[in-house]
Amino acid sequence: MVEEATGPYDQEKEFDSLLELLPGVLWGLISSIILDIIGEMNNVGKLSIVLGIGLIIAALRTIRQSDRTPRKLSRRVMRILAWGLIFVIVLIILGGFILGINPLELVFVIGWMILMILAVRISYTGPASGSVVQTLLPHAAAISLGAGLVIGGAPVVEVIGGGPFELTVVNNYPDELACDISLIHSRITIPPGESRVLVLPAVACTVQHGGDVVLVRSAYGIEHSFPVKPDIIIVFDGDRIDPGDSFVLSPSGRRDHTLIIASASA
Repeated sequence: MVEEATGPYDQEKEFDSLLELLPGVLWGLISSIILDIIGEMNNVGKLSIVLGIGLIIAALRTIRQSDRTPRKLSRRVMRILAWGLIFVIVLIILGGFILGINPLELVFVIGWMILMILAVRISYTGPASGSVVQTLLPHAAAISLGAGLVIGGAPVVEVIGGGPFELTVVNNYPDELACDISLIHSRITIPPGESRVLVLPAVACTVQHGGDVVLVRSAYGIEHSFPVKPDIIIVFDGDRIDPGDSFVLSPSGRRDHTLIIASASA
């Protein structure tokens, strides 16, 4: 059969393509993890930086190897990349739901991954021209695949493998403290001198002093809001929070935290 006659050539070309694209996937993975560690950045900015630097490196490599025989993706490698990107899209949707990501940001990242699936298809079906653009399309898809695994996979892994945050809210104010919980439309109260433990998913939790309200934002779009009066002070893990300040609860750090709401005159 024809497939058996051309099999060795296809396998050799496919193996070479996989080796060339593997650094792109690793670059997307490692650089995205580093950006997560060194600072807060939205997914659009993260993807732009990782993709931009990665494509520059890939372009330089391609120009240096421009004397090689023009090649294109084999069918199997095209399918691996395409299905990998589809898997990443599912992860990003799950991660976006967990983190409560801005819908526009989520649409942009998912749209980009769909565009990369089309780019992989074009690189496979088009003639092997050997052009820089045709060569860079699979590299862009590989880098996006690596970055997408971090963007969508990190929150999913944290939910599956990590324990929850336990935030102890202490009411040292003379009046009863009320807490409204979004999404489930519920309310809890904390009498003066008592405390309440909030169990929160160990991803993307933020404690913010909004002036007339203290907000605790956690995964799945859940938000705990404590309406407060101007004559209060707020202390989070021993540090005072002024209006406009916020603290981010990191899954890599401690899991138990304390939030004290007290009267400034006390």
